[in-house]
Amino acid sequence: MAEWDTLSVLTLVSCFASVICGVVLLATQYKMAILQYTLRNLLSFLTIADIITSTGYIAGTIHYIYVRKDRHSWNSTNVFCEAQSFVTTFSNISSFAWTSIIVVHIYIMVKTTTDWGQNTRLKVVYHVIGWAIPAVVAVVMLVTGHLGESYGKTTGPWCWVKLNHTSEIQSYDTMIMFLSGKAWEILTYFLTLGVFRHLMIYRCIEKQRKGTGTHGLGQKVNPESPRPEDERFFYLWLPLLLCRVWGTVRFFMAIPNSKHPETSPIEFLLYMQCIGDGSLAMGNFILFCVLDKDIRAAYLSACGQKSMNKDKEKHYIPTVSVPYQSIGSSSYWEPMK
Repeated sequence: MAEWDTLSVLTLVSCFASVICGVVLLATQYKMAILQYTLRNLLSFLTIADIITSTGYIAGTIHYIYVRKDRHSWNSTNVFCEAQSFVTTFSNISSFAWTSIIVVHIYIMVKTTTDWGQNTRLKVVYHVIGWAIPAVVAVVMLVTGHLGESYGKTTGPWCWVKLNHTSEIQSYDTMIMFLSGKAWEILTYFLTLGVFRHLMIYRCIEKQRKGTGTHGLGQKVNPESPRPEDERFFYLWLPLLLCRVWGTVRFFMAIPNSKHPETSPIEFLLYMQCIGDGSLAMGNFILFCVLDKDIRAAYLSACGQKSMNKDKEKHYIPTVSVPYQSIGSSSYWEPMK
């Protein structure tokens, strides 16, 4: 099997798996009423953006297999290629935006006493940043003719920024690629790692002060402060880094070697990029569902693979916190009305 055929298969398998995992994550969010609070809702929006990205890569890869496979026939003005580039440019920037929004939301939850979960204006701002701004960037790039065939110089078998097949990547092309996604991605890396590092230190100080009867810096506890089971949000940067770092490293290495983008070690990074770039929804599913013992137990129970003792079931109290409502006798899988 030719190399690009292998890359296409890897892309399709990872993206299809990511779409399935993302859909399961959203279904879990909808079915389990105890997960329907602000932080989890923000995770749902992030997952939607990641599902769109994976779907776009699937479409782009299938288009490559059936239309663009012969490199000599690649057409930089291909309408389908431009449409796919538009969709994935939007969804990628949206994914970075929602990741950053979650980070900022956690920060203000920890550092303030305001009930931000009920702040309508803040929710509007979140949606403008998460959906409107990425849409504007994608539309500008499309209208100015910068989206199209990339010839695999900085991508897998999908389209992104329009490049020249016969020449090296120019400085102007590099700037367009930064504006179309790479700058947003790198900013998200620094923001998530920086904020979570600060919050980890803050949390350690807070734990030391609990013995004195004070919370944090003497403030009242925020009603929406992260609960113990929400601590996994402090590792939100991990799936992003593990999935996207390969393409980012290859991007910087490919710029001075754009005439031969498939040389080792760039070739290895290309394989990893094809696996990782469309796998963010799957990574978040593993982090927030598979590694959550309560959700995992609910999956097993729903599939009929685990029988629960009636006495334990009667007295079982899930550890996932429910802001602003009591779990009471509501079903573990009952949607919130």
